[in-house]
Amino acid sequence: MSSIEEARKALKKRDKPNKKEEKCTPLISPRTKRPSFLRRESSKDLDKPVATAKPPGVKKMIQSKITSFSEKPKQVTPSPKKRKSLLKAGVKLAPAPALDKEKNKKETQKTTGKSVCKIKASKITINGEIKKYIDTLKQYHVLADITTTPRDNDLVTAIIQATCCDPAAGSIVCDADPRHISPSVLLDFGDALRYNVYLTKLQLSHMELGNAFLSAVADSLPKNYTLQKLNLSHNQFTSDALVEFCLGMKKNKALTSVDLRYQNSKIFTHHEKDVLEALSENNYIQEFHVEFLTPKCEKVIEYVLDRNQKKEKKFLSREKKVLEFLKKESSDAQADAKGSEEEQEISRELREHETEYFYELEQIAKKHKVDLTTDKESVFSKPGNSTFAFVGSPAAEVLKFPATPMTADGAFLTAGFIDNFLKTGDDGVLIFEFTNQFKLFKRFGTDDPARSVIVKKFVKVLLKHPKQDSINILNMANTCIGDDFVEMFCRSCATKKKFAHLHQLNFETNFLSNGGLLALADNILNPDIWKYLQCVKLDNQKSPIKTAAEIALAKALWTNRSVIRFSLRIRNLRERQRIQQSIQRNIDYLRQARQLHRKQTGTLVQRKRNKMEQLFDKIAGNDACCTSVELVGDPLFLALHQREVVKSALAFATNTHVTKLKMSLLKLDDEWATHFAASLKQNETLEIVVLDSNAIGSAGITAIIEALSVNKSVTELQLRHQSKPVSSKDEETLPGLLGNNTHLVKLGMDFRSTQARNLMDNKIRSNQELKRKSRSSPSKGI
Repeated sequence: MSSIEEARKALKKRDKPNKKEEKCTPLISPRTKRPSFLRRESSKDLDKPVATAKPPGVKKMIQSKITSFSEKPKQVTPSPKKRKSLLKAGVKLAPAPALDKEKNKKETQKTTGKSVCKIKASKITINGEIKKYIDTLKQYHVLADITTTPRDNDLVTAIIQATCCDPAAGSIVCDADPRHISPSVLLDFGDALRYNVYLTKLQLSHMELGNAFLSAVADSLPKNYTLQKLNLSHNQFTSDALVEFCLGMKKNKALTSVDLRYQNSKIFTHHEKDVLEALSENNYIQEFHVEFLTPKCEKVIEYVLDRNQKKEKKFLSREKKVLEFLKKESSDAQADAKGSEEEQEISRELREHETEYFYELEQIAKKHKVDLTTDKESVFSKPGNSTFAFVGSPAAEVLKFPATPMTADGAFLTAGFIDNFLKTGDDGVLIFEFTNQFKLFKRFGTDDPARSVIVKKFVKVLLKHPKQDSINILNMANTCIGDDFVEMFCRSCATKKKFAHLHQLNFETNFLSNGGLLALADNILNPDIWKYLQCVKLDNQKSPIKTAAEIALAKALWTNRSVIRFSLRIRNLRERQRIQQSIQRNIDYLRQARQLHRKQTGTLVQRKRNKMEQLFDKIAGNDACCTSVELVGDPLFLALHQREVVKSALAFATNTHVTKLKMSLLKLDDEWATHFAASLKQNETLEIVVLDSNAIGSAGITAIIEALSVNKSVTELQLRHQSKPVSSKDEETLPGLLGNNTHLVKLGMDFRSTQARNLMDNKIRSNQELKRKSRSSPSKGI
């Protein structure tokens, strides 16, 4: 053996670790031995990995680290808010993990720009008589007749088609669509569901819909015989709207599946009984999802659904029901149209024998400091900030409830109990101040069998009080009274002729919904019961108001001639406008009575005309200083009497100096537009007319366009953003009404009909071409 091999063997023996001395081996060897990291390895061992000693637990730890690094990194799912912001920024994310399906449905949001709306045409065949009734409703503007435009996306198009009862929208499925829909379009769609005979399936989930839409749908449910599946989950409904919807389900016989889960709030406990009773009367629903605060309610819903699935249902003659409903609606529409024509013929001028009565009402309003110079929108008193400011009735003052035991027999309700809440205000106004006294009717709630006894006794004691005939103000806001109390109070006043000098009636923030409001409407309708009633406050009711109650109140207030302030949120547009007109008319009666009384007594002083009236007097007098008129939302014009507004339209007939007219945001209506059209036929100097953002409808726009066929001076006309829609039939007639007009070269108008827009654009282009040729013809001659 060579010396080299012997040296290698010696090195190997030296390098082998001693197992017995492993625990005591120091990190650095003695002088005779060099540290392992300084030793020079042999040529054979250079390629081999050096084996170092490791503690027994370190090996497992290293192996687990290696396996963790070799595996794919886990994806951290962002929170719903973070996920939503990332999706809006355009970041592509993996779908949310399917651990909780219902939770992930609520969190998932679709990326912007992608349509998730699925529309299917209806397969239902409709009788020709039904189509005839639908056309009648469109003719009298009960059912909207709107045409879609290329600007409308597929979702808006589907909703408009369903609103117009178009068979192209038989099924609408939309989930988490980020595109904006106008609230007015949604409300019209909800109201029109009662007339729709094609739509069978509707899904609008993750759409951020509010209570107003669900309330409109709830009103349409009792009269809808077509819609079978409805999914409105993951929206922003609250308990009040959900309760209203469930109460509407009571008379619906078409819906079989409803989903209303995951809203802003669940159904509150004090409404659960009403909801369960309403749903138990429905024998057709087979799948219903809504969230309650009490878990036991879900078991009741399951019982109702099981009963409906096992129960044999009677055959529902859908076509017969639809025919009966549409026939009644079309006849009502015709009657309303005749009634509105008769109402327009009624003179707004006050008769001489009525002067004393209305002057007395004017003095009462003056004593109570009522502002009679308000615009049309302020005739509705706002809750908490009413313009009917009575002297001596501060809202903050709450009288102490008497410390007497409230027994079930009502023995504590005596004349002395009523005296505790009677107070005399300034100028001798007697007030029954029961506001915020909710202890009594909260103690005897609707479930208490003694409530009927308490209500009868309270009304009886109040009407028999010796001072009841002198009470001018009845304040019972926030007292937990319901329809039972108001109904009994109104009927007792009608039969016994009580509270003859009542000026203000305040039932705000209570539980009125239908019966009490109908009884109140009957008393308002009869002028012999509350002859001097001027203010009715009914806002902030905790129970949903029925459509029948709104209609009854609108009819009553139109006949009534004393009420000048009214507060209640009216959903239906027709009834809201009618109430607005009637109250404004009553305010005009008071103004006329004041002037007639001053004429009779010889104290009338001629009023100085304000700046706005003087401006139009100058225009009518052809003042050379007025060459341009520009009024945008001017409060002085908005406060003008209707007679002065009509004069402003007629002032341009003989004027020869004004060349530019701009009147925007002034609530100009069809009456003003028709008179202005008559002026345009005579005017020869107006060149630019801008009437944007007003309330001019089909009649007014048609009259103005027709007047341009005679007028030869107007070159630009702007009629955009009117609050009243123009029907597609009227739009298609507008291009023909221009006739031989060759001067109009610029027209701004919101067309919904594509055909009408194209025809009008062609007419304007031809006029522009003629004008261009007329400008170039003199140069050629030169």
